[in-house]
Amino acid sequence: MKRRLISTLLLISLLVSVFAASGCGDSADKSDETTAAVSGSDVTTADPGPQLELPEVNYEGKEFTILSTVHAEYEYVAEEMTGDVVSDAVYNRNRNVEELLGINFNIISEPGHWDDKDNFNHLITSSVMAGDGAYDLINGVTVCILPIASDGMFVNSLDLDYINFDNPWWIQGMEDDLAIGGKLFGFIGDASLSMYKDISVIYFNKTLIDSYKLENPYDLVRNGTWTINKLAEMSAAAASDLNGDGAMDTTNDQFGYITAAVPQRTFQTATEFKVIRFDESGNPYVADLGDHEVSIFEKMNAFVSNKNDNNFQYATDQTVVSNIFNDERALFMCQFLYCTEYLRDMKSDFGIIPVPKYDEAQEKYHSQIGTSTSMFFIPRTTNDLDLTSMVCEALCYYSWRDVVPAYYEIALKEKYTRDEDVKEMLELIRNSAQMDFTFAYSTIFSPFTNMVLPTVETDVSTDYMSKYESHKSAWQSVLDSLIDSYSKLS
Repeated sequence: MKRRLISTLLLISLLVSVFAASGCGDSADKSDETTAAVSGSDVTTADPGPQLELPEVNYEGKEFTILSTVHAEYEYVAEEMTGDVVSDAVYNRNRNVEELLGINFNIISEPGHWDDKDNFNHLITSSVMAGDGAYDLINGVTVCILPIASDGMFVNSLDLDYINFDNPWWIQGMEDDLAIGGKLFGFIGDASLSMYKDISVIYFNKTLIDSYKLENPYDLVRNGTWTINKLAEMSAAAASDLNGDGAMDTTNDQFGYITAAVPQRTFQTATEFKVIRFDESGNPYVADLGDHEVSIFEKMNAFVSNKNDNNFQYATDQTVVSNIFNDERALFMCQFLYCTEYLRDMKSDFGIIPVPKYDEAQEKYHSQIGTSTSMFFIPRTTNDLDLTSMVCEALCYYSWRDVVPAYYEIALKEKYTRDEDVKEMLELIRNSAQMDFTFAYSTIFSPFTNMVLPTVETDVSTDYMSKYESHKSAWQSVLDSLIDSYSKLS
């Protein structure tokens, strides 16, 4: 808790200044070599924060190859300075890492999203099986690559000497949320800018909040009273049949709450609804439904079915949902953070807060990272494990320090530089970010384990307990096979 508190305070100082510099944390020395505190920038602040600590090395121009996906090229491909703030931050980050370690990046981009996952995975497996060492690092889509980790393609990141997951540029808790039997083959840090784009948040219309004299959502979050019940209550106050035809439609009327299916699923993480838990050996198992889970089911059934008169509205198309909010016909919207791109012309000011908690007794907010987020994987045929681990640590450090603030500045335009509430909320959302096992491995289960709670009205059911029980045996069988496969990997 002490380490997390320190990281939290340091992240606040980072987000207060768009171009915050940083310096060094509590990284333990991991070799007998002399370590150097790396700055790599002329920008300084009164409190530079945690620094990167790595050995002083020079690989004398050695080529370092990263296989990445075309859809996430923005995370690594930046051949020159263009004047684009984010792209230039990526360019400078790459150069900083190259100069720090004495290497040259070779970025290979291939189609690797859901429809292309089999071909992308074949590139990995064929290289590893051939032992050709073609790739030093893989940057791939979480739900597309994790399923092949059990085939022994990757190195256990918990065994690497120069990656310190306690540093704030890594997602916290991955050892608890994603590892199986002490083995973590895929991991996420701030180099994965898609993490920020694909994290689920709640947007609210400030004008409508004032018009209906509703409570300040920022204060609710701060006070720990931002809950499902509060969301339903406030949503009901703002729903309105604007054209008076007696029916609610997405073209003419005003809604209390709108969402798309995928971000709506993240309520499962936000409310601590656990489908998968871990035993004392760190192995996952399918959990029983307890009173807590039953209560969440009932709350979500009521909310999604509009029993609160909140006029819950769902659409499959992200742009449809965002356009309703942009037209100022919704009080709340559950969407990914990248949907700020659809709100450029919105006249009213909007706020951003985390997805609500189950109730006030829940200690923390939880922000689920999108399953399409990029994740690091280190092939077991990488040429130099020490170098690869240093590259991972350095890429995430410089991203945390320089690239992420640049993205916030662009994504939220002047809002990020002038709105202290938004800065505070973004810091809270980032600190609460997690990739729950239920989401990361969802695609190996049938039905998906991250689709247990109702997300649309047609999902509402009174026999949810029997449905859940009917899937447990099949889910556990998948887990047993996964655990067995992992147990045979070194």
